[in-house]
Amino acid sequence: MANTQPSRLLRLADVSYHYSSKGTDTIHSITLQIQSDEFVAILGPNGAGKTTLARLMIGILRPTQGTVLLDGQDLSNFTVAQISHWIGFLFQNPNHQLFEDKAWDEVMTGMKNMPLSEAEKQTRAEEALASCGLSALKEQPPENLSIGEKKRLAVASVLAMGTDFLILDEPTTGQTWSHLRPLMNLIERLNQENKGILMITHDVDLAARYASRVVVLAAGHILFDGSKEELFRNASLLREAHLEPPTLLTLSLKLAHCGIQPSFDSEELVKQLLGRKQCRA
Repeated sequence: MANTQPSRLLRLADVSYHYSSKGTDTIHSITLQIQSDEFVAILGPNGAGKTTLARLMIGILRPTQGTVLLDGQDLSNFTVAQISHWIGFLFQNPNHQLFEDKAWDEVMTGMKNMPLSEAEKQTRAEEALASCGLSALKEQPPENLSIGEKKRLAVASVLAMGTDFLILDEPTTGQTWSHLRPLMNLIERLNQENKGILMITHDVDLAARYASRVVVLAAGHILFDGSKEELFRNASLLREAHLEPPTLLTLSLKLAHCGIQPSFDSEELVKQLLGRKQCRA
């Protein structure tokens, strides 16, 4: 289900937010923009404001200062349901967004109020389930699915709606790598099909493997916005943000004396190692 639409722009302009119970800003005057063909990771320690930032983008929270815009349109003029047609959200716990009796019904529900014929809705649902590897499970109750299958079902529901952006909140929560990898392979493919991906995570290895751009938040401020290569080679910034460098980068740097180039990808690093006949520690 490739997205052939022109790239869209999601922009936060001088956005701040504070919870009334705290009385102080959780997000401080953030300006940030994301194109619908980018894969961006938002990194930062617990309490940095990552999830608050995502909820501002999807309209669950509204800025106490500043504006969230999509292609120049102020999203405060739209309901959460309307925004969900453009910006999808994958919760840490998929049980918080799966409510129907069957996987098929779950995918159809998001399109309920869209101006589509019944035939078009069914075609979109079939294609979305197939893209997520869930066609054989469409009659299954979501509660019978594994955590990984539930997350992919949540993605299928978003995919059927034709959203331009997908925000993932801590996708590693509750998953082993064997369950996470099919989800991340799917997310990576969606990005290649011109879906904007915004991944909120504390996992530097996941960000290094998949994202092309990284934004670092600390105490509600942006400390860094740029390439992962630039970030992960800046030791002082990593210390300031309480982040460790990615495991594969650290390993590849230790093997530099063998002619190994810095790497963020395990398969690419293995290829380099196999190409070396001998390497002494």
